[in-house]
Amino acid sequence: MKDQINVGDQNSQKTGQSTSVESSEVLEKRLKYWKLTSIVLFVLLIISLISRVTIYEGSKRNTESETNKDTSMINTATPTPQPQPTIPATQADPTIGKSYGVFYPYSEGITINNNLPTIIGKVAQKSDIYLDTKFGLEKSPVSGEDEYFLRFIPGRVKNLKVKIDDIAVKAVFGTPQYPTVLCKNRNLNPDGTSSYDPKTGEKSPPDDIFNLESDCLTNKQSELPPVVFFTKSETPLSKGKHTLTIQGNDNYQTMTFFVDTEYHLTTQDIYVVDKTSEYYFLKQYPLIAGDNCSEGYYYDSNYLKVPLPSFNNSNLYYGISFPQTKAELEDTTRRKIQIAFDSERFDLFFPQSSTFYEGKSFYDRNNRLSDYHQLFLPKDQLVFPDGSKATYVDDSVFFSGGTYLNGYFEIYPIDMTGGEYKGFSIPWVISGSSSCDG
Repeated sequence: MKDQINVGDQNSQKTGQSTSVESSEVLEKRLKYWKLTSIVLFVLLIISLISRVTIYEGSKRNTESETNKDTSMINTATPTPQPQPTIPATQADPTIGKSYGVFYPYSEGITINNNLPTIIGKVAQKSDIYLDTKFGLEKSPVSGEDEYFLRFIPGRVKNLKVKIDDIAVKAVFGTPQYPTVLCKNRNLNPDGTSSYDPKTGEKSPPDDIFNLESDCLTNKQSELPPVVFFTKSETPLSKGKHTLTIQGNDNYQTMTFFVDTEYHLTTQDIYVVDKTSEYYFLKQYPLIAGDNCSEGYYYDSNYLKVPLPSFNNSNLYYGISFPQTKAELEDTTRRKIQIAFDSERFDLFFPQSSTFYEGKSFYDRNNRLSDYHQLFLPKDQLVFPDGSKATYVDDSVFFSGGTYLNGYFEIYPIDMTGGEYKGFSIPWVISGSSSCDG
């Protein structure tokens, strides 16, 4: 029995020891398991955090990229069109050709692409008289009486030498800016008044009447019309700089210009057609090139009065066109105007009026002089490009309904390299109701 008990105690001891060992092993295994699990979970947490940060940063970068992209598009997108003095796309390619030529006076350094240019200039008549004259009695369109007039005759220019590079050009022709000068000074009282006795026909104070041509030239010198002259280079000009010389008996002036047959201008700014622009006004409401009956600046039915625009672009000058049908409106192909003297024909082009057409004359019935920016062209010497006589047509061809107008013509812009800006012609109508018409 004692032995059994001892044996039992030993077994119990062994069993207790075995259970204790097993518990330690289990605990150790569990600890290892939780450690491993914790490590795995920690690693997964780290990975998850890294993934979230990566996704967030990527999303942030994409958002910033989209934002920058949108901003870039806003910054580089075409802005809302603003009214600019430019040519619409349909008019962006003017007729390409050679420059008509050069005109004097003009700024130094003008460049053209024509080595046989027309030369047009304006010179004042003072002590030198550059055209033939006719002196005598003519019926005044103002007073209705016979008055002494000095008339300047278009034709070959005298007392004026035109040279290109010191070589004289032989054929030089001209026309007066306005055709006649009244050979009389109107005298007034100090208060600006005068009186007239219809019974005796005497005026008080009496006017100064110059019944000799020499007296008229001497006393009306400030009112003598400038001469617009025309000539051509007789031989082709080389590429490069050239000198134009204008020389009278006591006058000498020069102007330089350049020839480059490859020279082209960018399309020039014309005037945007909006209702506040001067161009719109001229375009929509043809202006009247009516008769001018002002004393001293006389209407003449043999001349066409051309008041040119004053738009300021040094690369543009202007031509004149006589359309004959509605289909020819704003199209200079057949109806551009040239001027002819004897057997010589010249392109007709002029700079803006404020540069070129100043003239002095009486504005009203006193001695105050006023500037005029107009040109009177001799009708008999105007021709179409085919050489036929150029005449304008009655305004009824273009305007419906009864009007008091009896003619229509157009002025169109040209750039210095011969580009004609069709579709930008400015219309002028000719009055048929003036008291000057007889």
